[in-house]
Amino acid sequence: MNNFTDNFWKKFFVLASLWNISAAPLCLILYIYFPSLIYTSEGLQYTHNPVFDSFYYIVVGAVLLFGVGYYMPSRDLMLNRGIIWLGAIAKIGLAVVIFQMYFLKYLTLLVPILLVGDIIWALFFFVFLNQTKDRVKVNNLVG
Repeated sequence: MNNFTDNFWKKFFVLASLWNISAAPLCLILYIYFPSLIYTSEGLQYTHNPVFDSFYYIVVGAVLLFGVGYYMPSRDLMLNRGIIWLGAIAKIGLAVVIFQMYFLKYLTLLVPILLVGDIIWALFFFVFLNQTKDRVKVNNLVG
């Protein structure tokens, strides 16, 4: 695979940031106003109770914070690598959970379809980490 330029990666991380920052309010809107677009009738019975709501809002908050974090590498590609590692692992972990919930018939097909975008972002995160590993200032984890 050809190496991408630093300019590409800087723009990439700005877009990754915007992806997550825009996903957070969308998740809230869907959950609050259109839950049947996300959950099947089986899954709907578990929603809108204080415990479930609290965890859902924490996850949405984490999505928003990761979005802010993805902006940091766009400023200096060789620093802030930790957020890229965490983001890639979190996106893959989320995909595993979401697909499991879909196959258990708690989620509609819309959720895994939207999550394909996160899987693609994660793959690019790993490409970036691999492509730039020889240029880090301290170590491959922190930069």
